[in-house]
Amino acid sequence: MSRANIIATFAVYAGTTVEFELDVEGMTDQEIAEAVEAASGDHIDTRLCHQCAHNVVDPEAQELTGLTVDGRDIELTEED
Repeated sequence: MSRANIIATFAVYAGTTVEFELDVEGMTDQEIAEAVEAASGDHIDTRLCHQCAHNVVDPEAQELTGLTVDGRDIELTEED
């Protein structure tokens, strides 16, 4: 039996946190979540450190999993 060199790619799920200001006056929690998702692309950094960059391919932000507005946690529903 001969050994084969294997290169396999796996999805890796992780989180990243961004902090920015957004005018949410008069918005419902649902509207805030939608506005945050729309605006967060300008703030999310998915660059990797030089030590692991060669092991991770095409990192990108996915779903919003937590949201705090002025110290108040907003519960996200499946629709968010």
